[in-house]
Amino acid sequence: MVVLPSLYSLQKALSIQKKLDLKMMKGRSLRSSLVFTLYMGAMWGCVDFLFVAPENSFGHTFMALVTMGLTTGVVASLTPLPVHCIGFSMLALPPSIIRLLAQPSMESKAIGLLLIAFVLALGYVAFRNHRTFLDSLRTKQALKMAHTQLSDAIENTGEAFAIYSADGELQLANGQFRNFFPHGRMPESESVNAFIEQLSDGRWVQTMVRKTSRGGLVSTHADITALKQQEMELISARRQAEGANHAKSQFLAVMSMNCARRLIPSLVLQS
Repeated sequence: MVVLPSLYSLQKALSIQKKLDLKMMKGRSLRSSLVFTLYMGAMWGCVDFLFVAPENSFGHTFMALVTMGLTTGVVASLTPLPVHCIGFSMLALPPSIIRLLAQPSMESKAIGLLLIAFVLALGYVAFRNHRTFLDSLRTKQALKMAHTQLSDAIENTGEAFAIYSADGELQLANGQFRNFFPHGRMPESESVNAFIEQLSDGRWVQTMVRKTSRGGLVSTHADITALKQQEMELISARRQAEGANHAKSQFLAVMSMNCARRLIPSLVLQS
């Protein structure tokens, strides 16, 4: 009657613990699990009153040990939920404590006092573990947020960006990099280097490769196709201008020679 619901409660507690985050700390599922945990604690506490005679100190001690084991398991499985742990302990253990303290023997009273100390120690451990869990959870979420912000910044840099490990394995790349190199790309340099290359689709890319402190590589790739086209247009215009100047020079030279040929006979006659 009590064992099967307890196993079900443990399974639900473990499933909540796996999915637990800061937003769930005050959720509806958390409240329902607390009610069920308190219900199970009350059921285990009633076992001592219902099935153990008041004068049976051995039976009370046995039930106290069983309940202590269950409470320890609850604290271990519900580390992030101190209210669940304390609630279960306060409902499951007090009946055994009261029965033991009411026994005439000093041994039973001593066991009852030890149970009180046990409950206080469990409460301290539960709240300490709860603080540790929240700190680790906040740290994890802060790291996740920082990683998201870094990924967004890299994705919106306007340039292709990639990070390689010391073994040459691609670890991080943004969408622009995948646009330039859809099939991936191995780093072509193991030191700081800058070069310009033309892709298979005709685009021109300026690549910068830098080495990280851990031996990896960071490569950035900027699309300079427009600049390259302007450069080619300027070169073509310069060549055309040079060709025009050369033709002009040749024309002037020919005209000068023609003029000289026409003027020489006149000068000879005049002389």
